[in-house]
Amino acid sequence: MDKIFSKKNFCCGCTACYSACPKQAITMAEDEQGFLYPEISGDLCVDCGICKSVCAFQNGYNPPLFLDNRPVYAMKNKDEKTRSASSSGGVFPALAVNFLKKGGVVYGAGFDNNFDIEHIRISSGEEISKLQGSKYVQSKLENTFAQVENDLKNGIPVMFTGTGCQIQGLRESLKKDYDNLFLVDIICHGAPSPKVFRDYKALMEKKHGSKIKRLDFRGKKIYSETQDMYIEFENGKAYSEFPNIDMFISLFAKNLTLRPSCYECVYTNTQRPSDITLGDYWGIRQIMPEFDDKKGVSLLIANTKKGADSAKEILPYFNYRESSLENALQPNLKSPTKRPDCCDDFWRDYRQQGLEYVYKKYTDATALFKINRRVKNKIKKALKK
Repeated sequence: MDKIFSKKNFCCGCTACYSACPKQAITMAEDEQGFLYPEISGDLCVDCGICKSVCAFQNGYNPPLFLDNRPVYAMKNKDEKTRSASSSGGVFPALAVNFLKKGGVVYGAGFDNNFDIEHIRISSGEEISKLQGSKYVQSKLENTFAQVENDLKNGIPVMFTGTGCQIQGLRESLKKDYDNLFLVDIICHGAPSPKVFRDYKALMEKKHGSKIKRLDFRGKKIYSETQDMYIEFENGKAYSEFPNIDMFISLFAKNLTLRPSCYECVYTNTQRPSDITLGDYWGIRQIMPEFDDKKGVSLLIANTKKGADSAKEILPYFNYRESSLENALQPNLKSPTKRPDCCDDFWRDYRQQGLEYVYKKYTDATALFKINRRVKNKIKKALKK
């Protein structure tokens, strides 16, 4: 078998094919944009077709058995420390703690020693901070699905958190349902390039003369309402910037650095492949203005009975309001992110000129724009005093 897909648009990089191959004939190789794609070794492949059969992105998928009326909540963790360390309302750490108390393990996206993003496994509450916060880069899965299957077969309950494509990729690779598997998907805008992120980190370390010590894609350190990019360096310096000015986030917000399949994502609808769907509660100010305190509100959609039961177990730890699926709908629960017309030009310029060049050419973050935003922020702070 030469290829699993005819165009890169048809591969989301979920690694289901890699994990399911009985001959280990598939490797995940990085392309020039920094995304991983399966490559088949002709010497090892026996043309069994399993790799194509588990590709839900091309073949379609069946969601789990949904509840007739799915419970939907707007949620704020009562523990302000936990909420402050989270991207929005602090639901994920509560679900994880509850699951760990039952003797389970939790998988999710975290940083490695170089601040690259990979899926990791935790087994104690002390490790939850490794998985907290948004990670705006496609995480590396490698042998994660095999590790999950091994845990499940050994009777260890598993909570797996990821994007819709990663959740369904796991379901396909397992080939069966497990009662001790709990799936939580994140409403995803799209997966930015790991290569662009590596270039960004290298530039930031060069500019600040030090290695990165801590990085938060949605920090609440200075601009809590806008949730700035926040980086601490080993030399004691710190960087905090508005998301529409920061080099990496502004390009992400322009939809330029996403994986090609994200523009055709089959999971951007309400047919979620998980027990629970989590995200920011977009539009909370219009729907429940009295509930919004500008510190982050989470959206939780319980898709299955397993999900609804888990949600009920953590509700005592939250200030919450019941909502509806209709009110909770947001762009990526309706359709994929739109591909910019200039995408091909962007990637050509990125390859030839580098990250700083495309940042200046394709974003609005000019020097004057930075000054204006900072002046406005100072005025707002002064008015609050």
